[in-house]
Amino acid sequence: MTRDVVFLKAGGSFITFKDKPVSVNYMALEALAEALKATHREVSIVLGNGGGSFAHYAVLKYGSNDPTRLLVKCQQATRLLNRLIVDYLVFNNIPATSLQTSAIIGYGKDSLRAFTPPLLNLVGNGIIPVVYGECILNEKGLVEVFSTEKVFEILSSILKPSRILLLTDVEGVYSCNPKKCSNPGLIKRIDNDNLGAVLELLESDASRDVTGGMYSKVKTMSELSRKTGAKVIVTSGFNIDHVVQALRGIVPEKATIIEIV
Repeated sequence: MTRDVVFLKAGGSFITFKDKPVSVNYMALEALAEALKATHREVSIVLGNGGGSFAHYAVLKYGSNDPTRLLVKCQQATRLLNRLIVDYLVFNNIPATSLQTSAIIGYGKDSLRAFTPPLLNLVGNGIIPVVYGECILNEKGLVEVFSTEKVFEILSSILKPSRILLLTDVEGVYSCNPKKCSNPGLIKRIDNDNLGAVLELLESDASRDVTGGMYSKVKTMSELSRKTGAKVIVTSGFNIDHVVQALRGIVPEKATIIEIV
């Protein structure tokens, strides 16, 4: 029987401490490993990690004047984080391997192109490819900060996911930043009826993250849900039971569902 394909993002706010440059949250990696141990034989997983305090620090430090230095420093930082994650998973007997984003996705003369045989071969053999947000050169030779959500968007045209799961350090999408506002409300569902209103709520925080924060994630994932028909589940990566449920296609009690038709 053909297994479901699940795109799983371990967000930067989950796997790193975003207020501390170049820092990994190993409690998050432990939770991620436990969830993957329970499910990787049941579903075909494409794992992507955000850049967190690795990529964001590099972009903020080197992003102003020298595109070449920005590119190499950003790729150095994102590659390091990806390697730390993959090494941790392999140490815990999870069949995962790194797949450099800029080696399989790039700009041609007039559009983005994907070279996906390496990805398809890994998935077809029960191995978890681990892609990641990265800096790449666009068709004009300028550096573009390429989010994991954007990577998923490109890959979805080749490998259609049954569902998409975003792991964060909170339990879903909130009406305001739950770490800063006094009365945050968990938005349980985002669909055609409330998408515009939700994006308006989130837009004020969008500029605080080099990839656009939760605003950009919801916007990109809503477009991807519409395009693929896949349900998107946003939940806390620290709740292992909820992550396992979501990987198996069960909506967790505390999560945000994005479903656009």
